Amino acid sequence: MSDLKVKAENIGPIEAVEFALERPGVTILYGPNGAGKSILGESLDSAMAGSGKVPVKDHASRGLLSAFGATVTFGARTRHTGGLQVLSLSGKVDIASLVDPKIKDPAAADRHRIKQLLLISAPELSDRAFRDSGLFPDFDDIAESAIKDPTDYVDMGDKIKRAYESASRKAADEGSRASAEAQACQMFIDEVDLLAESDESLLLDRYNAARELAADLERQERDADKKLERIQSARNRLEELRSGWSGLSVAEAQAELTTKTEEHDEAAGRVRTLVAELRQAEQVLLAKESAQRIAEEKLKSARQYASGVAACEQIIATAEGSPLDAMEIAEQKRAAAEAVAEAENAISLGARVRDAKEKQEVKKAKVEEFIAKDKVAADYRNAALAVEDVLSGLVNFASLQVSQGRLRVVGHPRGEGVLFHDLSQGERYGIVLRLLVGVIGVGGVFVLCQEGWESLDAFVREEIDRLSRQLGVYVLALEATPKQSMGRSLQAKLFEAE
Repeated sequence: MSDLKVKAENIGPIEAVEFALERPGVTILYGPNGAGKSILGESLDSAMAGSGKVPVKDHASRGLLSAFGATVTFGARTRHTGGLQVLSLSGKVDIASLVDPKIKDPAAADRHRIKQLLLISAPELSDRAFRDSGLFPDFDDIAESAIKDPTDYVDMGDKIKRAYESASRKAADEGSRASAEAQACQMFIDEVDLLAESDESLLLDRYNAARELAADLERQERDADKKLERIQSARNRLEELRSGWSGLSVAEAQAELTTKTEEHDEAAGRVRTLVAELRQAEQVLLAKESAQRIAEEKLKSARQYASGVAACEQIIATAEGSPLDAMEIAEQKRAAAEAVAEAENAISLGARVRDAKEKQEVKKAKVEEFIAKDKVAADYRNAALAVEDVLSGLVNFASLQVSQGRLRVVGHPRGEGVLFHDLSQGERYGIVLRLLVGVIGVGGVFVLCQEGWESLDAFVREEIDRLSRQLGVYVLALEATPKQSMGRSLQAKLFEAE
């Protein structure tokens, strides 16, 4: 390729300057501070990017930059004409800050580097890389609202990672609650005999039958008590009769009556035969009749006594065995009370069995919920971890990858996973140059800012020049010189090793 010419007029402090990048390697643009090196660098970025605007020199109506086949006219309007003959990353990435972002914290420095690399490999910011990867379940529900207005891919990845970590914790918490509820159900179930009868209708029927039997035995007991009262009353009456009677028995009274009757008859016969003795016999007769009436009264009393005794004995005989029946009733009553209590306990147990069976279903659902939530939590955790995989995929460079938030070198002689930040400055520039050449190809142009170039030692500068010549790329480095040495003019020279 022929040399690459650069011509600038009326740009910033620059009145006119013209130079060429004669060959691949480092060309240094010298000039004192304030001479316009940085503004020229910005103008070159504008030319190579096809956009942008730079200040025009005071009192000039327009500025002109012709570089690498493209012409840019700056003024009230900025106009780009011609076709750029080279590829460049100018306007996208600052090579010096990619190598050394001047950030003390290594992780923060790597975040800056990753952002720079993503500007190269994935310049269009979009969530499609995450959404379409298949690594982020429920993306719309979890991450879409979290990634509003991201500043870059790293910021987007951080927000997506935090959203999935939060969702994972929430799912894990929900799973823990479901597991705790399942354990509580199991504790309740363990205290219940699930084989016990739990049919509520059957248990109520048994309970009602036991209550009815107990009520019937209560009635029988009351009847037995009344019967015992009647027996006791008859016994008391019998005792009163026996203790208060001093007369003859019925048999004695009957015998006495028979004797008196015989005597009466004999006396009457004698009265009939002994009319003469009538008056005397009348007195005897009257006495006998009086005795007869007394005997009749005794017989009546004896019969009443015998009748009372017989009635009491009949009551006693009829009620014979009642005390035994009362004992049997009392025993049956106790058994019935126990049956009622058992039926009540069975109803209570049946209710607990039904509750336990319901809790079995609840436990089953909660275990299933725990398993589902645990899987969701794991999926979300994996999604959070997959953010780095996506960023690595977006970085898409064979020599560098993102792992655990750090930029690591692939295939380094010291082993896999060596941190880019831990390499020497020369090694970092070498990796970056090779990486960028793979993007823009041979003949591409890089601009190294003044701060970046001047921070490099001689060895690293020589290494950059050697690599850029080897790779066939052009590097324009900006370097300040004392004002007295060159005045305020700018001058381009090929790099020469010291």
